[in-house]
Amino acid sequence: MYRHPQITPYKSFYEFEQLKKWFYSADRKLRARAVQKVAAYATKGSLPHSLESTSLLTSSALLDEQLSSSGADPMPIRLSYAMSLIKFCNGLLDPIQKSTYAMSLNKLAEILQLPTYFVEIRHAGTHEMLPSLEMLRFSAQSALEWLETNYWNEICETTSSEPPDEKSDQEVEALTESFKTLRKIRREDIHKVYKFGDSTETGTKYWKAMKVLKSVKEDVLFNYMVHHNCLVLKTPLNEKKVNGIRLLYRPILEELGYDVVLGLFQTFLAADTKNELFSVQRTQWLQYFLSNGLTFSQNSIYSKFLNTHSVGVVFALLTKHPLESTASLLQTLSQHKQLLEQTKLTAKVSDQTKFMSKFYVSDLLPQPALKKQKCESLFLFEQHELWEPKPFGQP
Repeated sequence: MYRHPQITPYKSFYEFEQLKKWFYSADRKLRARAVQKVAAYATKGSLPHSLESTSLLTSSALLDEQLSSSGADPMPIRLSYAMSLIKFCNGLLDPIQKSTYAMSLNKLAEILQLPTYFVEIRHAGTHEMLPSLEMLRFSAQSALEWLETNYWNEICETTSSEPPDEKSDQEVEALTESFKTLRKIRREDIHKVYKFGDSTETGTKYWKAMKVLKSVKEDVLFNYMVHHNCLVLKTPLNEKKVNGIRLLYRPILEELGYDVVLGLFQTFLAADTKNELFSVQRTQWLQYFLSNGLTFSQNSIYSKFLNTHSVGVVFALLTKHPLESTASLLQTLSQHKQLLEQTKLTAKVSDQTKFMSKFYVSDLLPQPALKKQKCESLFLFEQHELWEPKPFGQP
């Protein structure tokens, strides 16, 4: 189909894709760089609303991270969040207001499949008292997730002209064989440690399989370990089996290193599924990572998953992807008191835990309409011929 050329502030799809990765990175510096990049784009001309809104919301979040840690007045943060959300909401809803008579914003939001609580936040920020900082934080993060799904991902899926990677299927097959080998070797002696350079027959097979795991693309590895019956099984697990599977994979995870475990942590959080078995085992793995029981090799930058550099990133990921179990995960994180005190995150983790315990995301998302139930029988009051209606309270 013929399409008219469209002028964009970015010069290539690769640049657009890179900008998306910066905006949705856990690294604060990359998100700040994305905001600066959009500011440079603005000097060339008008920006797409969704691109501008992503930048404004990210800028508000960065301001929040900067001022909250210093104990400053929260009012500038609330104002920044409120204005970003108002512009986000108005920019989406106003262009589709094409009816002869003005339609309600809630109705317009339903047309765009935009959660209606954004409209309520917009109304409160414009006409009433500003919402609380916790509610504004949650709404801004939800808006960024909505933009990621409905703008960034949509463009990436429809615009990418690169041919599919033929190696992906081969990598999955290689991972399947490698994990099969590693599990078999580990089950033969669950407590045996195979050091690098082990020249025995079993040791050679073990490190050959580990080499395959380290050679594939990270996104392929993360997806396989989370979604291909590897870390998460399709059967319920009791406590004994949970401990057994952790013991089985522990040396493998420790050898893969901090970056891979952080990637798995993020992949677990971002997984969009309603499968109850998956949700339960996901929470168990997240709790395990947060317990800080893994010890990485000396060649790794960090010896532990939670450290002074990563704890802020982990906290940001937990608030970015709220789950039903987020409150309990934050409570596990709060047990590392010394680490939180060093990074000045104690108050933020405590406040977020209370907020998530009180307001879980599913309470704010639109719920499916209940099915109407048919009434099997109808009961009427008995008729009384001498009864006369009288005003309420009269004898």
